[in-house]
Amino acid sequence: MTLTSEMTRLAAEFEDGLQDRLAQIAGIQARVGQELEDGQVARARAMAEHSETIDADLKGLFSEAAIIRGRAEDLIDDFAAQREKNAATMRAKLESHVADLQVSVEKLLGSYSSARDSMSAREAAARQAYLKELQARVQALLADAAKFVDGLRKDRERAGRVWARHARNMSKLRRGGDRKPESAEAKSAPTGGANGPAAKKKGADDRAAAPAPKKKSGKV
Repeated sequence: MTLTSEMTRLAAEFEDGLQDRLAQIAGIQARVGQELEDGQVARARAMAEHSETIDADLKGLFSEAAIIRGRAEDLIDDFAAQREKNAATMRAKLESHVADLQVSVEKLLGSYSSARDSMSAREAAARQAYLKELQARVQALLADAAKFVDGLRKDRERAGRVWARHARNMSKLRRGGDRKPESAEAKSAPTGGANGPAAKKKGADDRAAAPAPKKKSGKV
């Protein structure tokens, strides 16, 4: 085999290998393109189905929300009607309770007023009785004080007479007279005064019983 033939053979093999690779590459590209096209179609079909499902779900949700909203509005209307009915009933009961409470309070205030008037009358009577008793006690105290003052005045007068008699007696003793000092018995002598018989006899007896005066000595 010559070199030329060998080179020709190798060139032919290289060409065949290149053609095979190009054919394989074309097949791969065709398969990839077909797969991509099929994927796009599948994706578009899935997205359409998904959109239809979502639309159906949204329509269902909107329908259910509308139904729930309608029921809620009906329930609110029922609550409002019931509230108005209950409010009217409660208003009537409250007004009745207020009227009863007002009557009870008026009765209670009337009883308190009667009790207060009765208590005021009793207190006024008690004050009047206490004032009368206090006046009586004050009058009695003033009478006792007047008696005490009158007795004190009499005692002072009596004490003044006694003191005057004592002063006269002391004066007589200082003068060295032979007369006996006055006594209470002489002051209150029987009828006839100081010159009566009984007074003269008592004075003579007193002079007889009195000691004799001492004689003065001639010595200086």
